[in-house]
Amino acid sequence: MYQLRVATVMMFTLMLASACAGNKTPPGDQKMWSSLSAKELGRAVELAEGTVAAGGTSLANLKLTSAVNMMSGRDYRGPAYWRLTFKRRDLIPRDAVSILGAGGEIFVDVDLDANVAKIAGYGE
Repeated sequence: MYQLRVATVMMFTLMLASACAGNKTPPGDQKMWSSLSAKELGRAVELAEGTVAAGGTSLANLKLTSAVNMMSGRDYRGPAYWRLTFKRRDLIPRDAVSILGAGGEIFVDVDLDANVAKIAGYGE
């Protein structure tokens, strides 16, 4: 189960990176996504970022570290649900040998069918 979750996170992370790297932002600052999956992930990120920003947290101080579609596993909710994790950038090391700082996460649950996102918790 854990391996499936890790593979899902890696797949969507690569998909997001690919979609962002391969597309230029058109005039009017609208994002272009190359596939339906990338569009869904993009919507989830936009909703989550809007919720975090509305709570008074600066997005510039955060990094999206995972996006998991909740369509399988113990936390099953369905294909329209996402769990996104943001982490404070000052806790993320700049190299591979430094230690990752504990805590500083914001967990956001997104329901694409209802077009809503809510903060599900914080890392300690």
